[in-house]
Amino acid sequence: MRTNEERAEQVEGYLLDFAEETGLDADLEADGPATVAGDMISQILHWVTMKTGSWETALYAMRCGIGHYVTEQNITDPEDELGPVTDVQIQAVCNGVVWATKTGEGVPFDKS
Repeated sequence: MRTNEERAEQVEGYLLDFAEETGLDADLEADGPATVAGDMISQILHWVTMKTGSWETALYAMRCGIGHYVTEQNITDPEDELGPVTDVQIQAVCNGVVWATKTGEGVPFDKS
């Protein structure tokens, strides 16, 4: 099983390349890792929407990513490949419109 450190190392080059391409600085005294990662996550969600034609599917991807991260952060037994079950609920309100998703909801796919 891969460690969380190995998972982080796997994406470091992508994040640093992304930061350079977008004019961000991953240094803690500048934009910082959270800003770079947040912007990249946003771009990934735009890609999911473009590929599926569904912002709901992008929310599903966001929920899955958060669930995987929390589960992987809470694996205490190195032999446990799956880790504990993580329930995730996301709600964002923008211009009075509620965007929401939670564990247990169906997986939306391309509706076009």
